[in-house]
Amino acid sequence: MASTDPKSILTRPLLAPTTPSAGAGPTPSRDHHAPSPLSSTSVALLGAGRVLVGAATLVAPIAVANLFFIDLPPSAILIGRLLGVREMAIGGLTFVTGRRFAASARNGTPEEARVGAGYLRMVLWANIINDADDIAICLVSALAGGLNWNTALLFGAGAAAFVGLGELGLLGL
Repeated sequence: MASTDPKSILTRPLLAPTTPSAGAGPTPSRDHHAPSPLSSTSVALLGAGRVLVGAATLVAPIAVANLFFIDLPPSAILIGRLLGVREMAIGGLTFVTGRRFAASARNGTPEEARVGAGYLRMVLWANIINDADDIAICLVSALAGGLNWNTALLFGAGAAAFVGLGELGLLGL
């Protein structure tokens, strides 16, 4: 039966590990919550992608806005740079948390791996919520006429790709 503790969603494995039958030999490394290769790659791509998008937006906010068909006036450069820093911070946190979890799963105790998986799970959920929010804002803004559909679709597609990477990261934990 599932735990009723609200914190358990952050610490329990998404896919319950199987227990080997008696006499089946050594326990596989998955019992130590080692991430799958797909999960590790997805987390690394998500983190690095966010850092790259954030760095580009921080350094050249007008050029990045033009890629998305947005005419960003010079007075709005500050907002672009603030968003760039946000992306870099979330991306860096995601990348580092993923690397630390992978290291603890390889070299640490099962308890360290379990705690690392919980931290990574929280960070991935923060990414997914952040990007789902971006998708909703693009949709509402386009429907209200405040954003052209080309821009909404480009932003929405990028956010959907990041949601997908976050979900793939969660699946392998």
